[in-house]
Amino acid sequence: MSSEAEPEIVDRMAAHTAPQNLSSYYPEMPDRVRENLILRRKVWPRMNVYNENWMCFLAGETGDGKSYAALRLAEALDPNFDVSRVTYSVEEFLELAASDLPEGSILVLEETGVAAGNRNWYTVANQVLDALTQTWRHRNHGAIMTAPDFDLIDSHVQRRFHHLGIMVGKDESAGLSKARWKYIQTNNETGKMYKKYHRMIGDDGVLRRHKWMKFQLPSPELVREYEATKGEYTDDLIEDLLERVRAENEQAEAEQLSPMEVAKEILDENCVEEYISEASGGEYFDRDILKMDYGVSEAESKQIKKYVVREADLDVM
Repeated sequence: MSSEAEPEIVDRMAAHTAPQNLSSYYPEMPDRVRENLILRRKVWPRMNVYNENWMCFLAGETGDGKSYAALRLAEALDPNFDVSRVTYSVEEFLELAASDLPEGSILVLEETGVAAGNRNWYTVANQVLDALTQTWRHRNHGAIMTAPDFDLIDSHVQRRFHHLGIMVGKDESAGLSKARWKYIQTNNETGKMYKKYHRMIGDDGVLRRHKWMKFQLPSPELVREYEATKGEYTDDLIEDLLERVRAENEQAEAEQLSPMEVAKEILDENCVEEYISEASGGEYFDRDILKMDYGVSEAESKQIKKYVVREADLDVM
């Protein structure tokens, strides 16, 4: 047996102190990274020191400031970040992730599809992220995903994220937004996932729980370019949705039978009795059932009733 001491295994996300060799990388860190303890110790080193990727999820409702927070975070971590790294669909995101980007590059996946009512967005996002996180580890890149609800991401995909930010508010007059910030830890034996606050000894030597991440506005140039590209994408998305609605309406109208066709179908299929109901005054032709079965209007149901009663020689009300 060797008398050498076993190497210490450290969970870097849970560690209270900085790795011993990290200070040698401080000159390479962007200013905003050096100023923020979480970014300096837990995020930037993953991509630029430890040969790993980093995945972050920012959750919040529309108007909570998560989009600008994602842009500001990306700018802080990646000095070369620009609007070309912002994607508005999972397909576009996957294509960009597979491209040849420099080490430490940050990508942003916006939730525009959710905001526009795309019900399949989370389903597609789960499939893409599942494939991506299994093949992306060696690329030393970072990804920030924004969407209203982290819980709609599949649990096995959730576990591959490293940080979760829940937007809690913004001060528009001060140009600030704030997120509750947690790292994601998984028990590999049970598969159970935990969301924890970082507890770290700061530069002043005091151990604290770090619960929040505050974001200033992105650079004015990035904001202008982002709003322009997002506006273009949203306009295209709305137009696609309108075309889909128009096509569905046209198809529904084409499939809709005329009152005469409905009446003849009832007679031809010998199902007149299905529309005869009883009341205290006797039997009557039940137009309510007719409207439910065929989706006809009040006026159309009256036309159909007259035709069926006449052709079937019914003695009903």
